[in-house]
Amino acid sequence: MEINRNDVIKLILQFLQENGFKKSQEELQKESGICLNLVDSKQNLKKDIIDGKWDQVLNQIKLFNFTGDTLLDLYELIVQELVEVNETQSAHQFFLQMIVPSLQEYKERLLKLDYLIRKPGKLSMNEIYNDNLSKEQRRSKVADRVISECIEAPACRLLELIGDSLRHLNANKIITNNKYDLFMGLGQSEQKVTQISRIEKVIKYSEKMRVNCATFTPDGQNLITGSIDGIIEVWDPTKYSVRNDIEYQVNDQYMMHNNCIINLSANNELLVSLDNNGQVKVWKLKTGKCLKIIESTHPKQIASVLLGKDPQQIFIASDYIQLFALKSGITQKQYRGHSGLIQSMFQSSEGSRIYSGALDQYFKVWDTHSGEQIYSLKLETALEKIFYIQGSVLLCPRGKQMVLLNSNFQEVKRYHSESELISCVAQGDFAYGLGQGQLYSYEVKSGIGLKLLKLPSENMQDICIGQNVIFCYSQNGHLIFIQ
Repeated sequence: MEINRNDVIKLILQFLQENGFKKSQEELQKESGICLNLVDSKQNLKKDIIDGKWDQVLNQIKLFNFTGDTLLDLYELIVQELVEVNETQSAHQFFLQMIVPSLQEYKERLLKLDYLIRKPGKLSMNEIYNDNLSKEQRRSKVADRVISECIEAPACRLLELIGDSLRHLNANKIITNNKYDLFMGLGQSEQKVTQISRIEKVIKYSEKMRVNCATFTPDGQNLITGSIDGIIEVWDPTKYSVRNDIEYQVNDQYMMHNNCIINLSANNELLVSLDNNGQVKVWKLKTGKCLKIIESTHPKQIASVLLGKDPQQIFIASDYIQLFALKSGITQKQYRGHSGLIQSMFQSSEGSRIYSGALDQYFKVWDTHSGEQIYSLKLETALEKIFYIQGSVLLCPRGKQMVLLNSNFQEVKRYHSESELISCVAQGDFAYGLGQGQLYSYEVKSGIGLKLLKLPSENMQDICIGQNVIFCYSQNGHLIFIQ
């Protein structure tokens, strides 16, 4: 099988465009002679043209390569509309900067435009447009020509193909762990994962300030907690304390909401937080600066958020999932099929799939790019938590057992407990189930229960896991570090 050189360039151009490398994209287009004219949505571009959002349209097509007729039709309409509202100075500037340098072969049309701009006095509509169309019809006609020369394509194709390659290498035992140096082609050494079984530290907060949600950054360097009073704290999980090496925390300028925080999601640089009023905030962890505020667009309660593998994307879930684009501020996709609140979700490592578990008892898998449902499984009871482990999925439905599905979503193991489980986590060869007052541990492959750890509270709320450390917390204000 031969790989077409131009296809590789197209993949790189898409990657550059999606990640905002405009100068690199422009230089590669010039050198290769290949231009994608790639848009997220033709219909959204058409709507922007019909709505007359010219700054937004021009910015989006800045690096596109249209036929001269199509480009002049668009530019001509912009000049005509500027003349219509008597913005002749802006029209003249646009004419000189955008039209004259690139469309000199259309001398007759350029002369007519120049005459239109220079003609003194208020012009009639017939003098400006010389047609009997309405503004919307005129814009729609131009929009159809523009989008006919654009293409849509699945997002993140380069990363998706690399992900497919890594899965193939892993399936054929060519690589044996989830860490891989793509450039050098070498597997990276992993920290040895050991069973976590000993309480190291217990901290007691006031119930009015108690932790209500928590997450670790993927590198395990930070534990982040959100409290019912709206304060977000970044912890050093090795010292079991709030970090005192972060300037904004030292100065008591914490990341915070005005309402109770109910969910968190983070990578190593960004944090997404959700409060019980449906407000979502995006933060830069290093500085504590709020980068974006998203007010609730869901008609129902929002239950969870997820920072995508592409950090410019956020998944926001109630009884359906919205894929929200940070840059554009628009909803790119919707994933519909659940009939109950989605309590837990995660994205596959290469970003092509979304996994969700909800109170309607269903576990579902979605195609990230198309929004289509790939798989659905109904459990005996409502799902409280789903968790990724070594290519498999650990499900925690309400009751006294956890369920392990393999990569083909076949049930391979059940882990039983003496009391009702409310959450689960897993790492390496070990899975953990949180009960009311107990932490159960199991060997993943055999399903054998290894240890029952008594916790200092009967009213546990949730659990998360970092590098060989578990953090769980109670509704009574207990913060428990286990190693």
